Amino acid sequence: LEKIVRGLKENEKHGLHRSALPSNEVLAMNVKELAGFKTIMNRNRQFQEYAEKLARAIHDFYVPLADPNNPNRKDFDELSVEIKADNRAAALRIPLLLELAGLYLVYSPNNTPAISEEVKFILEKHEELMAEEEHNHWMAHKLASGWKKAPHPKDKAEERQQRSQRLHYCLVPYDKLDDADKEKDRNNVRKFPEMAQLAKFMIVSHNPNSKR
Repeated sequence: LEKIVRGLKENEKHGLHRSALPSNEVLAMNVKELAGFKTIMNRNRQFQEYAEKLARAIHDFYVPLADPNNPNRKDFDELSVEIKADNRAAALRIPLLLELAGLYLVYSPNNTPAISEEVKFILEKHEELMAEEEHNHWMAHKLASGWKKAPHPKDKAEERQQRSQRLHYCLVPYDKLDDADKEKDRNNVRKFPEMAQLAKFMIVSHNPNSKR
């Protein structure tokens, strides 16, 4: 894998995409089993097809909780391109974060039952790990979009002013956040089952692509 990653790193300035991977022949020389490698690489693609729907659901879920003066308290279609992109990025990272805890998303269009007690226990056990990685992904997305770190605002007005200038005080490592801001990331993780269900997916504790 090191040889594959080294080649990808050379093109990192253009972003990491499947198109940057070498040919199947080269991949086959560097991975144990090509078909299995591609299965792992593509296992979240089905979920990505529903990301737009979930992005809308994420927005609709948080709008009532937003500050009354928040300019993004509006219908999803009326949002700016950047805010829509933020919601899509939040949707797309859900399966990646779940896999940190050994959990997977399975499409279930006709039956999306409540999560099992086992899955609930696993989510609770790994909540802090997933919350930290949620923050890391959020921060990477913001920095890639040109945002920069700002000092902690004195009040909501100053916070809104900072955001209008693409500045955010939470662009720091997770362990440097106030507990109130960490709690926002934890709460996002707690809502994953509801968010997945909105896109007609359920969270399970076994790999849907395994042969067992």
